[in-house]
Formats: sequence, structure tokens, C-alpha cells
Amino acid sequence: VRHSDVHEGDTVIDAGAMWGAFTLQAAIKAGRAGRVIAFEPDPVSFERLERNVRLNDLTNVTLVREGLWNGSGEMAFAARSDMTSTLYHSDGEPLVPVCVCALDQKLRELGIGSIDVLKMDIEGAEIEALEGAQRTLQASDANLAVASYHVVNGEITSTRVEQLLLDAGYRAWTEGTMWAVTYLSLIHI
Repeated sequence: VRHSDVHEGDTVIDAGAMWGAFTLQAAIKAGRAGRVIAFEPDPVSFERLERNVRLNDLTNVTLVREGLWNGSGEMAFAARSDMTSTLYHSDGEPLVPVCVCALDQKLRELGIGSIDVLKMDIEGAEIEALEGAQRTLQASDANLAVASYHVVNGEITSTRVEQLLLDAGYRAWTEGTMWAVTYLSLIHI
């Protein structure tokens, strides 16, 4: 998903918002009639995201300091304050507790029934996050970009990510590699 895939009035999910590069672009493109919900569990990255949204005076952004998962609760998180903060971590790595939530439940709490765009790059937690977003995906005709190049438990996530999206009614395929990173393309059918 590129910021050009966002249109006036769209409801956009930025899962793994980090410091807000996509969030800011999407909020500008979606305009006052649109809405961006940005999820970022890393405490330092969330503070930077919050500051960037405030500095750009974006009133159509909802910030959620939680990670996406297939349920709600608290999990150990490697808060590295960079692009590799993750729920999947190495033994002995310093961890902080973070809250996690299912996208379906959070959107219900926010009064959102469907979405138009979903960008998800959450360092290996995409499978669980998609499990917690099935109702939203089935209710939406969304443009999706889901990172599927992560390796979890020795397996690349693309196969399971593709299957979850096929089950939700999307055509999904892995789109080559760039810098040894695999990208997943999706079209709702």
C-alpha cells in the first residue's frame, strides 16, 4: 500500500506505525472526512508518533498504544525503539510489557464497521493479528499490504498469511523479493 492508494474519506489502519511516516501521509490523503487508526506498542516509537501527529496538527488520527494480536491482554515485548521492535524476541533480551488487542474488538470499540486500507508490518505478529481481524476483513473491501517476509519458529510467514487472507475472501499472492524481503499483495474478491 502506498499513500497514493488512500483516498478522501477512507478509513485506514496503520499497524506498526512506528514514528508515523505512513500515518501522516494517509491522514493527509484521507482528509477531514477520513480516519487513520495507528497502532504502535513500542513506548519510545509511540511518543515519537504522537509528537509527529501533533506537530502536523492531524485531527483525523486515532493513536492506539497497543500491538495487534488475536486477543486482548499483555505480552512481553522487545522495545528496541526502531524498526525491529517485536513480540518475537531473543532469550536474554530486555523486555517491557505491552498491551495487545484484536483489531476486530478495537474497531468495534471505536464504532468502525469496515476499513478501506490496511498496512501491516508488525515484525512477525501478522498471523495472529490477521486471526484477530477476520470479521473486519470479511466486512471490508479493503486495499491491503501485509508484510509476510518474517521468519517465526523457523518458517517464513507468507504461506500462513496468504491462507488467512484467502479464507477472508481476498486473492493473495507473494510478490517477489526486494532486498531479500518478500511482499504480499492482496486484492479483495
